[in-house]
Amino acid sequence: MNDITSIMLNEKFLGELFKPQEVYNKQALRKLFEDLAHGSIMRLNSASMDKLYDLMTMVFKYQVFNAQSPNDVVLITLNHLDSIRNFVNCLAIQKQVDMAHSMVMKMYGNMSPGELQTIRYSLLNFFQDLKVRVSVLLRVGVQNSHGDFIIHTSGAVPPGCEVPGFIRLFDQYGAVAKVKHFNADGDYTAAREVGSMELIGDRIIELGCNM
Repeated sequence: MNDITSIMLNEKFLGELFKPQEVYNKQALRKLFEDLAHGSIMRLNSASMDKLYDLMTMVFKYQVFNAQSPNDVVLITLNHLDSIRNFVNCLAIQKQVDMAHSMVMKMYGNMSPGELQTIRYSLLNFFQDLKVRVSVLLRVGVQNSHGDFIIHTSGAVPPGCEVPGFIRLFDQYGAVAKVKHFNADGDYTAAREVGSMELIGDRIIELGCNM
């Protein structure tokens, strides 16, 4: 794990990765996975590499697909980095993780919701034709036998939003004149808190954590 993380978060590699550029094509992404996996003493045959690639891409697609707000795309990435930090036991490599966090925040931390939503759409477009059944997703009931994701219409609404089910009618003075209620067809709760983007903090969301 130390070897793979050290290669993946190499300063020169991250510098190239964070340069403004077109989204990688799928062949380039697959080659990147192979180089990272074989950068240590670990060796994978073709079938195992296929399974690893499908698992990683489908789980990440699921995480981006279920992001409730544009800001969640950054929090997902920070959850990934938190998990990586817990995997490694070398101080120098943990500092590499901290550097990656700093680069993520410098590039994405101050983006507007519109910019982050555009990134989310780009990621979903990249993965839109990928529908591989993954055992862990099937087991927890978030994917069906066709490879489609199952979206549950319940839970906490995104930060800054209200529980759906109300229509407010305003008069000519901008005051609420009437409130109508409708069935939102889901069991919603009040908005969750905004996750921390500090180096160490509570991200609030579980997307991006180990499933």
